[in-house]
Amino acid sequence: MLRKKRKKGIKLEIPGFGDRVIHTVLSDYDGTLSCGGEVANTLKDQLIKLADLTDIPVLTADKKAKSQDCFGPLPLTGHILKDGDQELLK
Repeated sequence: MLRKKRKKGIKLEIPGFGDRVIHTVLSDYDGTLSCGGEVANTLKDQLIKLADLTDIPVLTADKKAKSQDCFGPLPLTGHILKDGDQELLK
């Protein structure tokens, strides 16, 4: 089985708690990354930079997100949630 190479991550130095490295940034799509179903160009640029360091899985309840290709060439992994328990799943 091939393992995906882990990205470098973002190192946080937290006094009194120790160093931590973030390898994954989980986000919601609706109203967090998007406004009116669109991702702002300035945010796209920042997401591309962040994706060089971390994996970015994105949760959404919008079934159209995949068919409309909302993420375009962004290096995000979209996960469309089923109807019903979306608040709980998020």
